[in-house]
Amino acid sequence: MNTLVLAIGILSLGVAGWLGFKLVAAKRTAARSDIQDPSDSFLLDSPSVEPTLIRTEPVPPEILKRLAPLATLSEEELIAFVSGRLMEFYPAGSTVLRGAEMSETAVFLLKGTVMVGPERGGKTKVDSDSDAARFPLNRDGLSSIAANAWTDVWVLRVPAVILRQYAERSSARTIVPPDLTRSPLPRELGGSNLFYVFCRTFHKGKLDLPAFPSVAFKLRQAMREEIDFVKATKIVQMDPVLATKLVQVANSPLYLTAEPVKTCQSAIARLGLVATRNLIFSMSMKGLFNAGSPQIRKLMLDVWKSSLQLSVISSVLAAKTGQVDPDKALLGGLIVRIGAIPFLSFAEKFRSEYHGSAELEAALPIIQGPVGQYLLAKWEFADEYLDLPVIAEQWNYSSGTDRLGLADIVRLAAWHSYVGTPKMGDLPPITELPAYAKLKDATLTPEQSLKVLYDAKEQIAETLRVFGQ
Repeated sequence: MNTLVLAIGILSLGVAGWLGFKLVAAKRTAARSDIQDPSDSFLLDSPSVEPTLIRTEPVPPEILKRLAPLATLSEEELIAFVSGRLMEFYPAGSTVLRGAEMSETAVFLLKGTVMVGPERGGKTKVDSDSDAARFPLNRDGLSSIAANAWTDVWVLRVPAVILRQYAERSSARTIVPPDLTRSPLPRELGGSNLFYVFCRTFHKGKLDLPAFPSVAFKLRQAMREEIDFVKATKIVQMDPVLATKLVQVANSPLYLTAEPVKTCQSAIARLGLVATRNLIFSMSMKGLFNAGSPQIRKLMLDVWKSSLQLSVISSVLAAKTGQVDPDKALLGGLIVRIGAIPFLSFAEKFRSEYHGSAELEAALPIIQGPVGQYLLAKWEFADEYLDLPVIAEQWNYSSGTDRLGLADIVRLAAWHSYVGTPKMGDLPPITELPAYAKLKDATLTPEQSLKVLYDAKEQIAETLRVFGQ
């Protein structure tokens, strides 16, 4: 009998406890259901567990357009940004983030609703379609902040250093398109419809500009996150032709070594990430020099070959003087005439009866410098490259420093590129160039200059073969 009474008592306590638990749970559910406005808040103790995601999926680029730090990115930039990134899924009721662990990572809400606030205290509801979701959930930087999934949610985690780089873009140097019609014009351009329509389009900022080469762009974006050779290899191998050419370049006379490389990854390891990035851009540029009409195609090809020659001479001179990185010089020489691309592409769309070869050739020296500078600024090239299209052939230009720099090397290379051509008669003596005065121990006499060109002949031929394919 006593045993039966004891059992009944224990059972009664168990039932009472279960009913009490259900009552508390019902009250919490009712409290949650009363909150309709995102500005309302409630008390919810965050569980002391780490965020546990259920699954991940690739990020659709279009979903990022409303995020404040990424709103200014182009379609191509968004695609590159999400490359390799995954959004994370968390079910309702789980912890999405805890502030103490997220100081170097920004967390964006992409889909669903979360409750954000102190780990223990009042929280605010944030919906993915609200203005608040345009910014990181942990943008206040509080170590005690937490976010809990109110519904099933998708979030994206981005290293804070990447966001800072995008924020700094707004302070980057900008180039205002100048009015090129104010320049002294040669006789061939008098009354040129093509020239004046192009200049007006450029000055108004409405000129169609070529996109930054895709693989080169993705590699540059990835390098901002300090990638390793393995990830760089995966990006380069997205274009098998470029990957093959990179191996060829690594084994070319520009990079003489005892053991030839056989794989893309070993080529990148030999060259280094910065040189690889520059070379991939250089090799990708051939694709920008495309045209359908025979007249424009010939001019494009002439500019491309002269650009390659200038880039190789720049690299050879940099290696000889030992004061400038040859890989930087290679890229610097290549982009000097890049402004010709938008102009020749524009001319191809113009009716051919309104312009001739003499008109195009007369316009190029006036147009390609300012347009090239503007294009490089749009492509976010470093400042040391931006002025090269404008000043590369200003023989009397001086940087105001005694140190030999990239611009000096490219200018000396441009001077050398005209040796043996009809334009040689217009060149000043090399000894009169301010850039020449910066050479240590008069490294280049006129006689030595010819020897440099002779010694570089094989390297120029090899680069033309690999880059020019």
